[in-house]
Amino acid sequence: MPFEVLPQKDGNGLRIIWDDNASPLYADYEIQYELKDDSQLCFARLSSSFATKQITLDEYLDGVLGHLKKSSPARHTFDAPLEESQAEYYVAALLACDIFTGSVKALVWSNDFVLLEDAEWQSLRNLAALAWTCDDPDEFQSKAREQQLEVSTLPPEASDLLLVICYCLRHVKLFEFLIDSLPTPGRSSFDQFSGIEVKWRVRSDSKHYQHSPKGPQNVPIEAQLMTLLLRSKRLHDPINDEIARSLQFLGQTLVSQKTSPDSWSLNYSSPVLHEFHSALASRDLVPSLTEIGDFLEDCPSIDVAEQFFTNFTGAMISNSPTFYREHSGSLLVPIVESRKIGDKLRVDIMRLILKEFNGLDIDAPIHRPWLAELRSFGRPDQPEDMFNPLMAAAWRGDKEMAQALIDNGADLGFKDILSHQYAASVARQNGQDDFAGWFDDLLEAKGIVLLP
Repeated sequence: MPFEVLPQKDGNGLRIIWDDNASPLYADYEIQYELKDDSQLCFARLSSSFATKQITLDEYLDGVLGHLKKSSPARHTFDAPLEESQAEYYVAALLACDIFTGSVKALVWSNDFVLLEDAEWQSLRNLAALAWTCDDPDEFQSKAREQQLEVSTLPPEASDLLLVICYCLRHVKLFEFLIDSLPTPGRSSFDQFSGIEVKWRVRSDSKHYQHSPKGPQNVPIEAQLMTLLLRSKRLHDPINDEIARSLQFLGQTLVSQKTSPDSWSLNYSSPVLHEFHSALASRDLVPSLTEIGDFLEDCPSIDVAEQFFTNFTGAMISNSPTFYREHSGSLLVPIVESRKIGDKLRVDIMRLILKEFNGLDIDAPIHRPWLAELRSFGRPDQPEDMFNPLMAAAWRGDKEMAQALIDNGADLGFKDILSHQYAASVARQNGQDDFAGWFDDLLEAKGIVLLP
C-alpha cells in the first residue's frame, strides 16, 4: 500500500497520506493492522516514520535489518503473515509502500533464508549504510576496506539487499559495480516485483513516496537499472508478466523526440534506449503489435526504425507469445494516421514493417479496446474508430501510403467495418475527392467491379 508524503497542514513537519486504492484490499490488511498499533515499530511504521523524518537512517536500517539477525529482539506481532497463503500479496503491498522494507520482509518469510549471525549481520548493516550514502564504486570500496568489510562474506540473499538499496536510491554506478561482483541468489529481491515498482518511478503523475528524488531523470535511470538487471539474469525466468508489461511501457510508450531535460521520456536517439531494447530482446521480452505501433508512430527516422528491428526482428515478434495476427491493425493504422512524422517517412516505415514481418494481416482493423467503455458513457462512433490501414489511408487521402499497402496485398474490395463503404467512398466522406478518383481509376485499370 503506497503513500504520499505531504507537509502538515500547520506547516510543522510532514504527514502521510496512504493510498489504499492502489493495491488489492486483502493485501493491505497487514499494513492497516500494523498502523493501528503504534506500540510496535515494525516494517510499515518504520517506512512511514523514516519518510516523515521522525527517525534517522541509522534507526531505520537498524529497525528493518534487525529482523534478519538471529540474536535480535526485533520480533513483532506483524512479522508473520496473517494468512500464510496470502504472504506473497502482503509482500507486494509492502513493496508498494517501500521496496527496501518489502524486500527484507520477503527474506524474513522465506523458508530458505537462514537468519544471520552477529558478525554477518553487522557487516550487512554497515555495508547497507555505505550503499545508501555512496554511489561511487571506488569510494564504496575504500570505505569498506577502512571498516574491514567484505561483501563476499555475505550470503547471496543478504548481499542482494545492497542492490535493492542502489535501486531505491538510483545509484546506477554502484549498482553496475555490485551486480557484476555479487553472486545471484536462486530467487532475488527483484523477482518479487509486481511491475508497479517500475511504473510508479517513471510516470510523471505518480505522487507515491520513493527514497530518491522524483523527476524526469527517473525514466533513463530506470532503463539503465533494468538493462543491468536483465543482462545479469537477476530477474529469473520466467519473468513475471506484469513486470514484462511495465518494461515494455518504459521501452516503447515512454519514448519521444523531445530532448528537453524536463521530458519524462527516453529519446529515440539515446544509447540508453538502444541498450534497453537489446537487453529486452536478449531475454525474449518482445513488445506486442500495439506497443510497436506506439514506438514507430513518432519515430524520427528510418535509421531508428531499422535499429528497432535489429533488436526485435520480425521473425522474433511473429513467433512470440505477444503476437496476435488479428491485432495487426494496431501496428499498421497508427503509422498511417500519425501526424508526428513526415509523409515520406511514414511510407518508408510502413514498407519496412511489411518487408520485416511474415504473418501480418494487412486488412485487419485497429484494435481500440477502450472505445467500448467510452461508448458506455454515450460517446458516438467516429468514422475512424475501426479503420483498417487502407481505410485510414483513404480517409487521409494518402495515395502513397495506399499504394504501399496495395503493393503488399491490401484488399481493394475491403469494406469498412462501421460504414460498410469501400475506400473511395470513405475518402469522399472526408472530402478527399482526389484520392477517391485515383482509387476508382485503379479499380478500373485492374478490371475490378465492386458490388454495392
